[in-house]
Amino acid sequence: MNQHSGIAFATGLGRLMRTQEGMVIGDTIINCHTISNHLRCSPALSSIAVERLMNPSDSQDVPRAIDLLRAISSLSKLPLDGYTPTEQQEHRTLTVIGVMLSAFVDAFISPDWSLTQQVTSLSTYAHMAFALYRSHQASFMPHQLYGDTQTTIKNAILCIAKQQLLDGTQKLYLYDTGDDKLEELFGNVRMQGGHNPNFSFKQLVDRLGAAVDIDSVFAAHPELNPGSRRRKVTRTEHADHLNHVSWTGDTVVDHVNLRAAWAEGRNAATQSLAQLSITPGFGVLFNSTLSIDMLQPIRHGKYPGVSAEQDRSLDTTLLAPGSSGFPSSTDMTTSGITMDHSPCIDSPSNAGDHTEPSDTSVALPDGAIIIEGGASTNLPLQTFRMPATTTDIENTCCVYLEVIFELFP
Repeated sequence: MNQHSGIAFATGLGRLMRTQEGMVIGDTIINCHTISNHLRCSPALSSIAVERLMNPSDSQDVPRAIDLLRAISSLSKLPLDGYTPTEQQEHRTLTVIGVMLSAFVDAFISPDWSLTQQVTSLSTYAHMAFALYRSHQASFMPHQLYGDTQTTIKNAILCIAKQQLLDGTQKLYLYDTGDDKLEELFGNVRMQGGHNPNFSFKQLVDRLGAAVDIDSVFAAHPELNPGSRRRKVTRTEHADHLNHVSWTGDTVVDHVNLRAAWAEGRNAATQSLAQLSITPGFGVLFNSTLSIDMLQPIRHGKYPGVSAEQDRSLDTTLLAPGSSGFPSSTDMTTSGITMDHSPCIDSPSNAGDHTEPSDTSVALPDGAIIIEGGASTNLPLQTFRMPATTTDIENTCCVYLEVIFELFP
């Protein structure tokens, strides 16, 4: 499954915060108006700056989205003098939201962070989003955005675990788990055109061959790749262009204790949620008898990431009028797949018939499963469940949507 790098979801999170619906946490609604009002109280932001953050010319502008998420995170430092009780409650909620959003984004744009710090930060986001989604579901975050971000984290954790099994002395860069390499390939293709980056189909075929050759040389001899002048992460504008040269943190996979880092992130999430008097009780929720996890937060077999509801975090200008961004129920039926319109789409009925893991599956404590030959590694407890067989995987996918669960490549 080809998926965006984690940083790409910053735009989705940013668009969500700019909507009228926003996020619902408890009895507080955090939307574009709430955020604008609080941002204007920041001495570091002018009215023009706030307007640019809340109404960018390009809603898919990653740097602008990161600036907005960071600005929301910085609101926790504002004094509360003169705030009404309602504004104080909004500020507390914004503080918690800021912690959650920065925990996700910072893991992908902080080049001095170690892999352990990245895992801890992603764990913080995963647990906070899980707890808040369980309470408010789509009112808190669109089903698709929740599923996408949690799947991204799942993919990162499992990639680290697999690399520990294969060769723990190697480095792993989380942004390599997305489609950044594909974007770089397209960049090389367009670069070959000089002042004419466009191309015909025949030119594309020729340039793709040359681009692959260039990537192969740089992969074999990374010291020959000087990197891009515009990719140096010295300002937010360049946070969307990271490479191995610019990342200075320790990314050797054997230096990561997944279980400890995941637990540390869970503790950080618990402390942050306590500011809103929210006690998620992760130990109880992740009891093996409940059969729920990050990708199935409500109940077993119900995946928020596969939903027919419109995703309000999408750029609606890219959708056809009246389109939700997803295939209609008629299209899904003609494809041999029937979808209802409940908040989350249930997996097929036969998915409830549990198939015992095959010999190549490793059952971890509390029922978490990792599909890989060999012994289990130090994976977090009760993190993400994976289908045990190919049939199970096929039953949870549809023609137009990517498979929720991806086995190791």
